[in-house]
Amino acid sequence: MLAGTWALTREQASVLIVSLDLAIILIFAISIFRLRHFEKLTVNDIKHGSLWIDDFSVYISGIPVSSDDYQNNPELLKAMIATHLENILQNELQVIGEMEES
Repeated sequence: MLAGTWALTREQASVLIVSLDLAIILIFAISIFRLRHFEKLTVNDIKHGSLWIDDFSVYISGIPVSSDDYQNNPELLKAMIATHLENILQNELQVIGEMEES
């Protein structure tokens, strides 16, 4: 036998594998219980109307603001994007109004 190596008997290997299986099952079970707990909290938040805008995210491809304009400041980017989206919505509402008048 070489120095620094170790060998497992069949019994030791089986105990090791069973122990790892039990640990994995325990971690999985804890994860499921935590998920159920957070689902209940989310349902309660929805029922009480206590959701915040921070609870959601939106993906915007091709952000119309260059990184030089907001200098990696997330708050400034939020403000610029909010203004941009408000302008788009305002223009859309005007178009809808014009379509209804026609």
